[in-house]
Amino acid sequence: MFAHEMDKKTASTLILAAILATTASAAGVPYTGISAPVRDILCGMWDGFKLVAAALAALVFVAAGVQWIYNADDPGKRKAAKDIMIHVIIGLIIIGISNEFAKTISSTFQGC
Repeated sequence: MFAHEMDKKTASTLILAAILATTASAAGVPYTGISAPVRDILCGMWDGFKLVAAALAALVFVAAGVQWIYNADDPGKRKAAKDIMIHVIIGLIIIGISNEFAKTISSTFQGC
């Protein structure tokens, strides 16, 4: 229960930061609160996350595809492999959407 509440607090904080940044940007107020070294570290971490996520998604998708092919006799295992492949695709879509969100936020903050 505590972790679920923490997720709500984190999401609320991110949404509030995005609203404030967008409002400040629309009003013509430049945001200069993030120093260049910190911004570079955060951008590097985000790029690394995207690379690792894409590599893991590719590996899991291929492994599920192999499982799907080799389990032609067992409908249960075949369905499980298909579900894994669908979940990988959904995860990649979520990562793509979060990447666009991060680009919007970082351009507002004069970031990556």
